[in-house]
Amino acid sequence: MLHHASVTTAILIGYGPASRVTPVLDTVTPRLRTARIDVFDALRVTEHSYFSYLCQEPTCCPVDGVPFDPDRSDLTLHAIVAGHTALPDRRALVASIAPIDGHARAAVTRATYKARARRRVLTTDGGRDALIHAGEDIVRETFARYADDQVLTDDELAWLTVLLPITAIRDVAWRATDSQPWHVAMWSDITRRAQP
Repeated sequence: MLHHASVTTAILIGYGPASRVTPVLDTVTPRLRTARIDVFDALRVTEHSYFSYLCQEPTCCPVDGVPFDPDRSDLTLHAIVAGHTALPDRRALVASIAPIDGHARAAVTRATYKARARRRVLTTDGGRDALIHAGEDIVRETFARYADDQVLTDDELAWLTVLLPITAIRDVAWRATDSQPWHVAMWSDITRRAQP
């Protein structure tokens, strides 16, 4: 995934106690290096301090961590001005992308079965080019709809989700996505509603 995005350098940041963050950073750091992605730094944020796993210079990265106030950060200010909001905790993040259930889930499941059948027919009748064209159309429609503060119908969502696994279509969506707040809302909605 990172190679498709032409990533050459990464900064790893893990939030939580050392017992949870260290094993993850110790696993991910060498894997990125093996993939020829330079790890600029690997940081752990615990409470109101951050700790570098790569910098051994005590003047800039003391063993006890570098204290910071998340409520007074320039980064926080810039994020707020750009329309981003921080969720209060991990539980809120999980809830923001938790799958739908009940009648809404059943409706999306039915729509997904229909969309899979539609994809099979389109593949048979028009081949890969027809799939790519249909995928580009639904990606454009998705972005237009959410930019206008609307959402996809269950059938449209299902059609998008059965076409997104095609690399060329996924890449169209990927290139169109940036950090605009409505992009985050769009992908959160799609994630919640998509048939697993």
